[in-house]
Amino acid sequence: MAQLYSYEHIGVKDDVTNRIYNLGVQDVQRLPFSNSIGKSKASNQKHEWQIDFDEKPGENAYPEDYEYSDVVDSYTPTIPMYNYCQKLIVGVRVTTEAQLQTYWAGEDDDQFSYQAKKKARKLLRDWEWACLNNGGYVAPSTDQSTGKPTAAKMAGVQALISSTDNGVTVSADPLSGAITYATSASTTPTEDDILDMMEQLWTANATAEIMMVSPSMKETISGMQEKDPTRVRVFENDDSISFEVSSIKDAMGNIVKVVYHNMMPANCVFFYSSKNWREAVWQAPLSEPVPKSGGARKAIISKIATLQHDNPWCSG
Repeated sequence: MAQLYSYEHIGVKDDVTNRIYNLGVQDVQRLPFSNSIGKSKASNQKHEWQIDFDEKPGENAYPEDYEYSDVVDSYTPTIPMYNYCQKLIVGVRVTTEAQLQTYWAGEDDDQFSYQAKKKARKLLRDWEWACLNNGGYVAPSTDQSTGKPTAAKMAGVQALISSTDNGVTVSADPLSGAITYATSASTTPTEDDILDMMEQLWTANATAEIMMVSPSMKETISGMQEKDPTRVRVFENDDSISFEVSSIKDAMGNIVKVVYHNMMPANCVFFYSSKNWREAVWQAPLSEPVPKSGGARKAIISKIATLQHDNPWCSG
């Protein structure tokens, strides 16, 4: 845990205005995935839920004098799904002398509160990053060499799409046969790849509303504009031109809003509706004081949660 000393402050020797303009303050508002999905409660580190699906349509015609025993009454069982809760922790440590220099923290906070808010924002960003970048879940275990427990990692979005076995196998929707997880043959997904996935989602009767992409996808997205798109100048006295696509509509009438996100893995496209995802919380963000050691005040902020996808084939 890094420790902040008073002599490390900018402004110790200089006369600075009593305000810090922190670019990171707005980051908490730029977490479009975790800020939009629902919340639920987890009662165990191994969080479980079930998925179900309708039966395929087919011919259905019975004679007038049918027997009850002739009616097909079989059904398919639900499929259990689970994910492990991941514990995220950040630490704050400020010396007594650093705490005395309250002016450095800005007008609204003392030094400890200011640093704690920064750490809390990092905790939220770490959670967003885990949702979008984690692979399959990693179950906790005991390290045989040390005898200590290992950290559990939850499965991220990619392992929960078109798969019921932690992303090991990509499987088709039992009702429609649609496969909503695909790997592009190109380094960067193409326009055809995007439209093909939108068709698969339509086939699965999914209603994806958002297409989240990494900045590396900007050329592909810009190329999906009309031949003569509206060109918007970025700055009044600058020659830079912004090409923007706010939404994409395919041949079946599906419309998705394009959202760029700098935490998305490079060259990835994520189709989803926020109503189909939820954060299952085992422990809400909690600040815990740490026994004082020397001349420093310490605390940790932690949360324990996991990610739940209501149906593997409603996202792509």
